[in-house]
Amino acid sequence: MVKPSAVPTAKLTNMIREGRPWSEVEDVAEAMLDKKKVQNIKSKVANSMHPHGHNFDAVAEIKKKTDEKDQYLVWKINNRHFNNGQQSLVFKTSREKAEICVQMDKDQSEHPLSKEFCFLDAVHSRCQGFKTLTLWVWHPTLNELVNLATMECEAESSLVIQTFWNNLNEVLRDFTGDDEYIFNPAGWMFDEAGGNWDAIEKVFGSKSLEQCVSCEFHFFQCCNRQIHTNWSDKSKHTFKTLARNIFEAPTPYRYDQARKELVAFSDEKPAKRGHIISWFKWWHKRRTHIFKAFKCGAPLTPNVNLAEVGHSQWAKKGSYRLTLAMAAEEDVAEAIMLSKKLQSYGYGTYKGGKHRSQSDRLKANYFQQMTRAKAFGEEISAGVVDNSLYVQAESSRASSVDANCSHRATRKRKRQVSVFSDGSNLASSSSEDDSHHSAPKAGTREDRRDGRFRKSASKAFQRSLSSPRRKHSCLLTLTSLEETRGNS
Repeated sequence: MVKPSAVPTAKLTNMIREGRPWSEVEDVAEAMLDKKKVQNIKSKVANSMHPHGHNFDAVAEIKKKTDEKDQYLVWKINNRHFNNGQQSLVFKTSREKAEICVQMDKDQSEHPLSKEFCFLDAVHSRCQGFKTLTLWVWHPTLNELVNLATMECEAESSLVIQTFWNNLNEVLRDFTGDDEYIFNPAGWMFDEAGGNWDAIEKVFGSKSLEQCVSCEFHFFQCCNRQIHTNWSDKSKHTFKTLARNIFEAPTPYRYDQARKELVAFSDEKPAKRGHIISWFKWWHKRRTHIFKAFKCGAPLTPNVNLAEVGHSQWAKKGSYRLTLAMAAEEDVAEAIMLSKKLQSYGYGTYKGGKHRSQSDRLKANYFQQMTRAKAFGEEISAGVVDNSLYVQAESSRASSVDANCSHRATRKRKRQVSVFSDGSNLASSSSEDDSHHSAPKAGTREDRRDGRFRKSASKAFQRSLSSPRRKHSCLLTLTSLEETRGNS
């Protein structure tokens, strides 16, 4: 898809190649100066190519054509206006992708894919008015990220995600000829949105929750949101270090010790850091999803959700704000490219990616296991192994998650500074740690404070009183007051 900024150059180049008169070329160049006009022209061209817009008839025409090649390319179409109000959706995969899903079976397959996790996420900007659920896997043979299935839908709820998994299972049952076959990877990775976890439990059973993990990037992103602007640089650094110690603790005992240090850090100044406790409780309930001391011990358990990498690749190609028909066309083209990649790799004409191989990742996991074993040995020698920590974690491993919960802990609201009748201030700081606060960024909400909560005028306000403009304004005010008194 040509970007609006590239349309004038492409148009003029074609006219020069065709030998058009220079006067005509210059007239077109002048007309193309208005970029808004270029965007309108591009929109008209797109509408002429896809006259149905979001009309499902356009997608149905694509399915009619693709069924001649592969019935899985556009597997299911549903228009809520013609199907008793059920959610509108378009589910797409391919025969090659179905074969990859079968090769990922951790119990029945010996393919290297049987050790790989799958990655699920939704992108909200690809298709206008729809959310796009996507499933990905890191292909160890091609050594690159591969999309397994895509579904345009109207929401990202548990019910919709269940529909996504049910459609995938339908494809695999049709592909294998086994009416009871279900998708069975080494594990799943997605964010902490409750709909993801509830859908896995409903479709694959509560036992499958033990193989699910979430993205560490989201944990640290949520961690950074808890830092207040009135913290010193030393406090910020300490908090980040404590959070990382909790995340990287190799054993439950080390995790518990790091957790206690975070609680002590919060208790030092509850007015400034008290919100940390409620934030961490949210993650502690999900400790088997994210923290290394508890989460799934599969050899290739990932750290980040690679589905977001796939979405970035789409955005780089300009795959956003598409119609349903245009999205279907792109997904079909991507499936055809995957088929050719696999075929060419078999012939030796395609080498695949140049990222870390599966064997390299297995070596890294080996050293992680050795670190955990060494730490556990030290705990046995010191006699500090606490069996209750293991029991509590295991009992929560397969526990249900609220289907309506958010994908991250609730962000702390702006803290209001209260002053008691005796004049003591909750936000006062007597320790050297926070005696010199880092300067807040100008223009942020945190540095704007309501005057009624202040005992005295701020330094910024006092400085403004000495500015020439403020003095002139005060002089005019005093003059007008004197004139008003004189007239009265």
